[in-house]
Amino acid sequence: LVICEGGNRRVTRWAAGGQSEILMDRFEGKRLNRPNDVVCKSDGSLYFTDPGLRVVLAERELPYAGIYRIAPDGATTLVADFEYPNGLAFSPDERLLYVANTRWTQYIHVLELDAGGKMGRRRIFADMASDETDGVPDGMKVDVEGRVYCTGPGGTWVFAPDGTRLGI
Repeated sequence: LVICEGGNRRVTRWAAGGQSEILMDRFEGKRLNRPNDVVCKSDGSLYFTDPGLRVVLAERELPYAGIYRIAPDGATTLVADFEYPNGLAFSPDERLLYVANTRWTQYIHVLELDAGGKMGRRRIFADMASDETDGVPDGMKVDVEGRVYCTGPGGTWVFAPDGTRLGI
């Protein structure tokens, strides 16, 4: 079981017997902000969001919020910096990583990943701006047809693979 431990500012793996292993708690020697959401890729790599504003400014060591990758060999990289990354999910072929931006501007980004897990291109996938005040872009899933489901203002938003909103 892989867990983002926001309060402990780390990502851990827990074995069935209850033993835990810290997978990442620092990047370039600096403590993570508050890891929030994690997805596992079929090659064994892990991607997680680390929003910056969930830590008091005086305690923040990293100057940005980010998406990180933990490779199967344990190597860690910053995939992209973000405004306020939250939920994330892979496309069925795992070449696209969708990331919900929760604060200020509400949208879903899509990161095109190369074979080594690095970001090749980044673009806005869907705008989730709304007059509805209940809810923000957060948890996300993608079905086998590539439709993206993301919780958001007023309910769960559904998008076609090209970013067209199908409904809420």
